[in-house]
Amino acid sequence: MDKQAIYQQTRKVETELTKLQSIVFALQTVDFQKHSANYEELSTEAAYKAERLACQLRRLVYITDFTGESDYMKHAAEA
Repeated sequence: MDKQAIYQQTRKVETELTKLQSIVFALQTVDFQKHSANYEELSTEAAYKAERLACQLRRLVYITDFTGESDYMKHAAEA
């Protein structure tokens, strides 16, 4: 994989991470008692973004190390 592809992938990670940080901040400030539906929506969105981030970061591992995929998956499952 070339340097440009890795850069593009890391930019995607950075963008998603920024979005996740914004959602986590919103979760910290929303009044759960008054806005439980909003809290549920935000927490679900945060979980989906975190999953997407994990996949994007995993893709970076695979780009740089094709031989360690099975090792990575074993350690990821443990984490």
